[in-house]
Amino acid sequence: MRCGGTRRRYGCAVWAFGIVVLAACSRGRPAPLRIGMSPWPGNEFLFLAEARGFFAAEGVEVRLIESTSLGDLLRAFDRGEIDGMTGTLADVLESRDRTRRAPRAFMALGTSSGTDVILARAGVMTVGAWEAIDDAPEELFDVVALAADVLERRARDAAAMVRAWDRTLAFAAENRAEADDCMARRQGMSVDGLRDALAGIRMLTSREQRPLFAPGGPLEAAVEAMAAELRTSGRIHDGGAAADCLAPEPLARAGRRG
Repeated sequence: MRCGGTRRRYGCAVWAFGIVVLAACSRGRPAPLRIGMSPWPGNEFLFLAEARGFFAAEGVEVRLIESTSLGDLLRAFDRGEIDGMTGTLADVLESRDRTRRAPRAFMALGTSSGTDVILARAGVMTVGAWEAIDDAPEELFDVVALAADVLERRARDAAAMVRAWDRTLAFAAENRAEADDCMARRQGMSVDGLRDALAGIRMLTSREQRPLFAPGGPLEAAVEAMAAELRTSGRIHDGGAAADCLAPEPLARAGRRG
């Protein structure tokens, strides 16, 4: 009886210790980075990164939250329901003008002409139906941005996202048929349809992105030009909305693998 009681007490102690350890691990594990996704064709490569397990392989948990409405996506970000978003520089600037979340772009996924398209499961519409800026730059940059406080706390995770992005582009280059089929099936469209949507878009590796984020570089010039146009059209009012809009640190950190 004494021996049985000892075993039971020992078993209970081990079980309780396990619960404490699990709870501690749970508390120590960061929540997934919640990224709101606009239906831009190039964003399919982020879903491919998720499907192939590249985020997990780089040690970051990312939850991609899809939206077919730019307005809904921006409102979710402004309310703090998501940590970051994909979009254009105009989206980032307008959010910085509206809220204190101060999103900072830390990746430029790709560049395209003003004839970019938007993917939607019910069809494809031109960028003009999505966002109309009369004098928008001919070259558009699509970026990933995180709220400033999130980026400050989770710089390591942002760098891990950059490394996962590079792995995704390398995989897609070496396995184009498989990658295109995976992305097309997720969208419920043909491979040819996906390739047509991606035509004219140049996806950028981290090595290609770093010079864009350099002081006085193309992204800084694009931000200043876009901010000037948005102020002229009355879409932003804060003259400082463009300040500190770009965050080159995660790209540099990803290169150091730190």
